[in-house]
Amino acid sequence: MEVNWSIAAGVLSAVLGGVGYLAKRYFDLRLDAIARFHADKYGALVQVRGLLSEIDHCVLHLSKGDGAYAEPFEKYCESVRKESRTKSAVLGDDFVVQVRDATDVALKYLHSRADGDRAAWNTRLKSLLPVCDRLMSTVDLHPSRRRPEELSRRIVANR
Repeated sequence: MEVNWSIAAGVLSAVLGGVGYLAKRYFDLRLDAIARFHADKYGALVQVRGLLSEIDHCVLHLSKGDGAYAEPFEKYCESVRKESRTKSAVLGDDFVVQVRDATDVALKYLHSRADGDRAAWNTRLKSLLPVCDRLMSTVDLHPSRRRPEELSRRIVANR
């Protein structure tokens, strides 16, 4: 049996082209998933940090006796807790627990208006903001500049 080398070369070329296309598609999909993960994480952190700033702003006004800030204060606490819980997959469970604990302290201040509770809130906030900054520093909004296996290791390491 004689092999037609031009047909064999054509078939081999088609197979290799198909395998190459599938490999490229696989890595493109991985990069897209990684990029979405980082974008979700960044968006959630910006949202949480903004809500924490709003809560701190309300604490400041409540400490000056402005009771009109009590209602938005509770809404901000509910919102930041909800945001951190819904994004726990990208923010990590430890961060969600820290947000919950901080808002518990904030709500305690809302109901007591005691200076000790205000100081406890300030302490919690000062310890939570650097954690937020550290998490933001792990966000890579341009993952296509890195190899996919390096990005996968970074995601696992930064959780």
